[in-house]
Amino acid sequence: MIDSLLRSFPLDAAEHSAVGALFWATVCGSWGLTLVRIAGRRNYSIVDRLWPALPSVFVLQWMSLLAPQPPQQQHPKLVFVDLGSAAGQKAAVAQLLVFAWTLRLTFNSVRRGDYAWDAEDYRWAYVRSWFGRRSVVAWEVFNFLFISVFQISLLYLLVKPVRNLTVYAAAVSSIQTQSPGHSDQGWSTGEIALAASMVLLLELEAVADKQQYTFQAGKRQSTAAQAPEHKAGFVHTGLWRFSRHPNVFCEQAFWLCIAVFSAKAASVSLCSWQSAFEFLTGPAVLVALMWGSVELTESISRSKYPLYRAYQIKTSRLVPWLPWSNDRVTGEAHKRLAC
Repeated sequence: MIDSLLRSFPLDAAEHSAVGALFWATVCGSWGLTLVRIAGRRNYSIVDRLWPALPSVFVLQWMSLLAPQPPQQQHPKLVFVDLGSAAGQKAAVAQLLVFAWTLRLTFNSVRRGDYAWDAEDYRWAYVRSWFGRRSVVAWEVFNFLFISVFQISLLYLLVKPVRNLTVYAAAVSSIQTQSPGHSDQGWSTGEIALAASMVLLLELEAVADKQQYTFQAGKRQSTAAQAPEHKAGFVHTGLWRFSRHPNVFCEQAFWLCIAVFSAKAASVSLCSWQSAFEFLTGPAVLVALMWGSVELTESISRSKYPLYRAYQIKTSRLVPWLPWSNDRVTGEAHKRLAC
């Protein structure tokens, strides 16, 4: 039974219907709210507001859908994982990490004022300008397909490995109930390392968020003369000294780790295309999306802050690394100007 589950982790009809209903209700609801004028204008950050909560909502929905079924059910399932088995413990760890991710991001969003009535990510105005005033239809198609459908689909794909691990844990628990002598695989060194890495990544991302928030709050409240560290206009100390986007790096690494952890805990080899597609599609798409998002953010920063180009030369884009010396930055700048 477990082997058949591992081949594709199929959603049964009831689960598919329930998940589909939640997905499309969220898509249509978020898109519909962008049509409403708030404070005299339309707001395209509705999905941004939902982003912190949706992964946990999907996990909770799966936990409720994977409830105990009658004995004749072909694939017995359970609502909460069985902590008596190693597979159940691993599924519980993955679920708790998703909930911790939601709490961290929700706290940061509230702190930044993202849930204010008229708050909107400043980057949407730049994206909207790409379409021009005459491309109203193209923008509305983009609004529905990308802002709502694509982004919510991505959140679903990011947490689907946790759903697969929960199904696996349910199957293991069912076998152990029917055959008390059966034992599943315990925790491996790799699984422990991945779990510890995810906790560390969440902590580092929280630190990066706090450093950025503290800098921005100080910049708004201080004058340049009172706060020399704000003269550059952008945060470049702390974790931001080693990476221009440490929060983005931690975010990408977290979801990649949770996908690999879920696959490993469910005894799935990622060497096959089918398994890799099932578990790694979400993280891969997230990397591509955030690459474009970072590119847009940096183009805006370059236009606003003259020193940002030097910061780009001096500091690693994503992966934390030792910054270049000022002499090396100066030499590289001269080379680029000569070209």
